[in-house]
Amino acid sequence: MNGLEAIELMKQGKMIKSGIWIYSMDSDGVIWLKTESHTGWVEAHTFNILANDYEEYIEPKPLTGWERVDGKMYNVILINDLGKSMECGQFKDDMYYKQANYFSTEEKAEEINFKQTLFRKLQRFSDENGGNEINWLNTNQQKFFITYYYDTKELDLYYVCNDKDFGQVYFISEEIAEKAIELFRDELIKYFTHDWSGKDETPINLNSEER
Repeated sequence: MNGLEAIELMKQGKMIKSGIWIYSMDSDGVIWLKTESHTGWVEAHTFNILANDYEEYIEPKPLTGWERVDGKMYNVILINDLGKSMECGQFKDDMYYKQANYFSTEEKAEEINFKQTLFRKLQRFSDENGGNEINWLNTNQQKFFITYYYDTKELDLYYVCNDKDFGQVYFISEEIAEKAIELFRDELIKYFTHDWSGKDETPINLNSEER
């Protein structure tokens, strides 16, 4: 498109691109520019309306942090595969203990590994479905989270507007939170009810008849 067409598009609130430059226009008709590698806008002192190489620019969505990358470096947390180490009073023993990655029983190691893995699954699902757009400064916005009622033995939803609990995963809408329950129901039930000591949580009633 030419420069005049580009200006008309910017008046509609769109961005345009020419070469490395990205242009936008504010409500006062002032044109601003930046590049993809530099996010700060500066005022454009000149704009070539005679050029014919303008095109509409759609800014890519920011990464949630959970995407797969192709041929690039990615980051991992190397504490989730369960293993054993001999206590020898060495540096590694102190390091694991300071990182709270030191468990004297296998049951506790399995419990923490399961809970932290489920937390990341839920946080990823939330972020990929608008959770990273939750505005905690907006005290009128409802932020939904999953809860469990031990009297009814049911998963349910609740929401907050202006307070945030430690370690909780929040969802941007009731519908997204309900979908999370649907997808992770079995793991959520295990999170809330599993007896990690190895004992049965619910004793068997030997007097009950099989139905």
